[in-house]
Amino acid sequence: MPESVAIYVGDESLSAKSLSESRKLRQSLLTAYRSDLQKYPATAHIREVVREVFDRVSSTVSQRVKYSRLAPSRTARDARKALALLIEAGVLLECLHTHANGIPLLAEVAQETRKLFFLDVGLMMTSLGLAIDDIPSETDERFVNEGALAEQFVAHELSSTFSPGDKTALTYWLREEKSRNAEVDFVIATGARIIPIEVKSGAAGTLRSLRGFCQAKSPSLAMRLDINMPSITKLTDWSGSGADAMSFVSLPLYMASEIKRIAKSI
Repeated sequence: MPESVAIYVGDESLSAKSLSESRKLRQSLLTAYRSDLQKYPATAHIREVVREVFDRVSSTVSQRVKYSRLAPSRTARDARKALALLIEAGVLLECLHTHANGIPLLAEVAQETRKLFFLDVGLMMTSLGLAIDDIPSETDERFVNEGALAEQFVAHELSSTFSPGDKTALTYWLREEKSRNAEVDFVIATGARIIPIEVKSGAAGTLRSLRGFCQAKSPSLAMRLDINMPSITKLTDWSGSGADAMSFVSLPLYMASEIKRIAKSI
């Protein structure tokens, strides 16, 4: 991907030629990944399933994993095995549902309740047939999966804060109750502090799930990532019964990798 970015940087006008060259490069990278993945699984059958899952996963980013969508013609057992191989190889990032009652967050995860993220946001777009020049302006039509693109970006920014070689999974929070379903996109821990994070692709949007998490878990800090300017607010009506006022921080999406640093300063 550095080579793809270099093509943009080398052409200040972002001409059609440079955009086309960059797209061709990303397409060749995807082809190389597909070819390389065929070298490792032990059997031809599993190699086919791995390729099928790899080709489909970009359209299911940020959604709860359903094997019937990743590999419709395969058994759940085969799809699960292929998925495990792709995660172990670092081609996919997984985000596990945690109950988030305390640290460590991974001590309370439901292994089969998880979301997936592709290996790179640019390659995800290419896999879906999108290019940078396809991205609409604020006045154009919106992407049907713009929320997934925003989550994909944040997932990689958060994982970039892990130590080199660390394959620790990301975590999120899910509540499945009649008329009270809720999902917070990411939950992280800094020291003993648990921080829920909601991701929005635009400037507005409801925060019902984030508020539900805060009322249930009483964190001292909650965060939102969107396209607004940075801000910090003290909230009293979001905290659980008897809890102190909590801090609510809003940051632009491009500051996702700075979340832990900022959290430590609050």
